[in-house]
Amino acid sequence: EGTMFNFISYAFPTLNIGTIGFAIGRIGTGDIVARNIDQVSSEQEFSWDEYQAFIAYAKKLPWNITSGATVRIIRRGFSNLDTELYSGDLIDYGVGFDLGFMYTPSGFTSPFLRDWNLGLNIRNLFAPQLKEGDQIDAFPLSIRFGILRKLYFSGGGNNINVMLDLDYSQERDMMFNMGLESVSYTHLTLPTNREV
Repeated sequence: EGTMFNFISYAFPTLNIGTIGFAIGRIGTGDIVARNIDQVSSEQEFSWDEYQAFIAYAKKLPWNITSGATVRIIRRGFSNLDTELYSGDLIDYGVGFDLGFMYTPSGFTSPFLRDWNLGLNIRNLFAPQLKEGDQIDAFPLSIRFGILRKLYFSGGGNNINVMLDLDYSQERDMMFNMGLESVSYTHLTLPTNREV
């Protein structure tokens, strides 16, 4: 229906100080026909879009823990409004903060205890609040805890990732998600002592 989504990102890994990432995303739609409370359309059209800029940082810590944090700057708004309540542009800005941790146990020899990953994601730890007219849209706190288990087959070159997570949000009931992912590795052997 004419909605466009654009996203670009860049990550800069370093050996000592961690990884820094930047991203900009946009979703928007235009040519929305204005209607009154009785759903009667008018000749006036307006548009809506939301931009998000991300600044992220991740670092591997001792004990096989990796942590990451993201600051999100959000711009959301309606353009070219011409209604009884609002005229012109209705735009607001907000800032959010997310935090994440991943733990990868190591050193286990038992096949049952190896190849696990545990993750924790806290979204909107500092929640953006965007004003839309006389309403405030406060982003809900969301906490997700996940487990990933790698199952190897075909001589160890391929594996299936089994993933489970619990997803809590302030605005809905707890959700349970699960999924499978197939991963295939290709090993390349480069020739040596080759004459050109």
